[in-house]
Formats: sequence, C-alpha cells, structure tokens
Amino acid sequence: MKPTFIILFFFFIVLVSNQRALGQHKITLTGKVIHYNDKQSLPGVIVQTYSGTKYLNETSTNFESGSFTLSTEETFDKIVFTYLFFYPLIIENIKKIDSAQLNLGEIKLIEVPMPLTHFSSKKAERIEKKKEKLEVLKLKKGIIISDGKVMYRMKLKKRKGEYAFYIDYKDFKNK
Repeated sequence: MKPTFIILFFFFIVLVSNQRALGQHKITLTGKVIHYNDKQSLPGVIVQTYSGTKYLNETSTNFESGSFTLSTEETFDKIVFTYLFFYPLIIENIKKIDSAQLNLGEIKLIEVPMPLTHFSSKKAERIEKKKEKLEVLKLKKGIIISDGKVMYRMKLKKRKGEYAFYIDYKDFKNK
C-alpha cells in the first residue's frame, strides 16, 4: 500500500509543478484611452478580453483620466475597446505576453462620421459621399500611432457588416 501511495503522491507533485510551469500567470493590462483628434481622455470606454470568440472579462476607463487597469489570469488573444459613436478598436493575434504587466500606452479611438447635413442638391450630396469614401479608403490603408511609449498601425476593416479598427499585436511595439 505504501509504494502505491508514494507513487501517486509523486505523480501529484509532478502534475502540480507542471501546471504552474505551463499554466497561466496573472497579467495586468494598463493604458489610457483618448480621442484621436483632440487628445481628450474618454471616460467609460469598455475594455474587454477574449479567447477566440469566448468573452473572458472587462473593465471600463476611469471617469477622470480615461485610464484603465484590467487583471486576468486567463489566456487571451484579443482586446476590444468600444465606446458609443466611435469605431471599435481591436488588438488581435496576441500569442504570448512575457511579462506580468502589459502597458498599452495611449489608445486612440476615432469617431464614426455622422453626416447630419441635408443637401440642397444631388450634386452636393455626391461630392460629400465622395469625400467620405476617400476618408474611409485612407483609414483602410492604416494610421500609424506613436505616443512615445508604444507605436502601432490601426487599419479600418469591415467584418460581419461593421467597421472596426484592427491592430495586429505583432505590430504593437513598445519603444
């Protein structure tokens, strides 16, 4: 009976140590969300983490400074920022985070253009629509963001019928 107990105890110790070595560790995400154009902080932006399509957890930005902190022990591969009347911003393809803290720096959100103008002629309406299409084409090519701490490229893409800005994590570089 004793040798069986010792062998089971040994396997238990090995299993527990492997889970710690291979298992998840606590990661703390930090950063600040600001308006792309006027650089004002955005309070109440929802910051969510996902593993594939599975929702994991969320927080929202501080009402005074627009900063956020989100701690998680679950492995995630996508971070989503959403705010009313702004394009969602998605950081995707997160494979591995080596440290216990990931500072995202300043995340810049861009407002969805909402034309409220009633045009007096079809020609004026066509001209305005052409301007909007050119702006969308420019945003699809990407915008390079650099705030002194991080540098990344945001690209506007249409997925599932809706536009959002996407950042590939491999392009998200800490300076």
